[in-house]
Amino acid sequence: MNKFIYLESKGSVCKLNDDEKTIERILEDDFTRHFIPDLRIMERLEQYDIEVTGNDLEVPVTINYPTAQYKLGLPSRDIISLCEYLLERNRQEKSGFYSLNSATASKNGDAITFFAGATNSGKTTSMLELIEHGGFDFYSDEHSLLDLSHEKIVGGSRSIATRKKILNDRLSNGNEFYLKEFDRSEKNAALFIYPHLDHGLTNPIYYQFGPLDFHWLLSREFGGVIRGVVKLTDNFRYPLPSLDTQELSEKRVNRTIEFSKKVPCYYFQGSLRQMSDFVRSKFEENDKRKWRKDLENS
Repeated sequence: MNKFIYLESKGSVCKLNDDEKTIERILEDDFTRHFIPDLRIMERLEQYDIEVTGNDLEVPVTINYPTAQYKLGLPSRDIISLCEYLLERNRQEKSGFYSLNSATASKNGDAITFFAGATNSGKTTSMLELIEHGGFDFYSDEHSLLDLSHEKIVGGSRSIATRKKILNDRLSNGNEFYLKEFDRSEKNAALFIYPHLDHGLTNPIYYQFGPLDFHWLLSREFGGVIRGVVKLTDNFRYPLPSLDTQELSEKRVNRTIEFSKKVPCYYFQGSLRQMSDFVRSKFEENDKRKWRKDLENS
């Protein structure tokens, strides 16, 4: 028996069609709500932007944007990854929102985002340190959604993936995904950190990236998300084609250039406590600047 559901992420909607058992597996899997930023699942909706359908194919996936088909029996997490791939292009086109592999914490309306190209760089553990010892709130893990034109963090993945032992031990819940309370409101993109955790330094090493370097780092990450650089399906055996276009690429580059001029980004090498102290000092400086600006305008 065929069934369909609608997956909505920040105003972009994917209609997913498959048999009832597959849909139920997808709905029961916490990965679904973790991987698609700010996911809402609906059974009835009049309009949608993209459509993904299970079908009798000889290859794992065929894409003809805004539609895609996948071979029946494809793992459910591969199906969700495919849906999110198409949703990413639609969010860029429709809303100007860009997904960044990162971890974000917030405080008083401002956000601190940790990002890096490699895994195990300390993004999530740095974010958790700020939450547990720095007075910050959880905002997102895995994916953060950026509104580059307005220097905002507008959403993201609202649970923490604990597949790494260091995170599972720290959160002590035994589950694959850890749910935390979060604030759905948009945050100012106040600070970005490119982390390198190193607990052997007496004094941390840090420096601010210039706008061109920050632009290059962000562009590399954004390009990888939509160009399918590491988009593999069928248990990581089948590469997906790029969904990028020249028009999208030019908009993304121009917006990233302007964003990198306005938002500070630092390389930071040091321990978690040193990282936390550094971020808190930057936020205190930011609060003082806001206080002086408000005083001047009063």
